[in-house]
Amino acid sequence: MITVDPIKLHSQHFLEVWVKAVGNEALRYVCKGGRGSGKSTMIAAIIIEEVMSNPTTALCVRKVAHTLEESVYEERKNAIDRMGVTHLWRTYKSPLRLTYKK
Repeated sequence: MITVDPIKLHSQHFLEVWVKAVGNEALRYVCKGGRGSGKSTMIAAIIIEEVMSNPTTALCVRKVAHTLEESVYEERKNAIDRMGVTHLWRTYKSPLRLTYKK
């Protein structure tokens, strides 16, 4: 597991979800909040943390596929940057993919 200050990754509002997610306290979470509340930011950080902590593959889907690059892909890349682990990841544009080097 990486050591990162979760407050730097997303709003204080979702701190409890972050703690439970990285502590593997639950399998599913319901995050409520309006547009711009930080849900996507927090979820992106949790996914990156999980991939780095456990050898796993994460698949992110979206109803409207042509916006994947501008939303899901960019949000994960931003999480990697905020976490300070850019050097541990490879990014690919075609197909859209983020690969953990380890």
